[in-house]
Amino acid sequence: MFGNVIRITPPLVITEEIAGKGLEIMEQALKDALAGKVTHKVVTWH
Repeated sequence: MFGNVIRITPPLVITEEIAGKGLEIMEQALKDALAGKVTHKVVTWH
């Protein structure tokens, strides 16, 4: 609601390999954001 939460909802049948790849992508995205490489803000409401 306030833009300060990351909700991750993987399927219950996710493989360890896919989960690891997802975490790698999330880690790189956070590093890019902290380094100032992200130029726009995206907010979605569900």
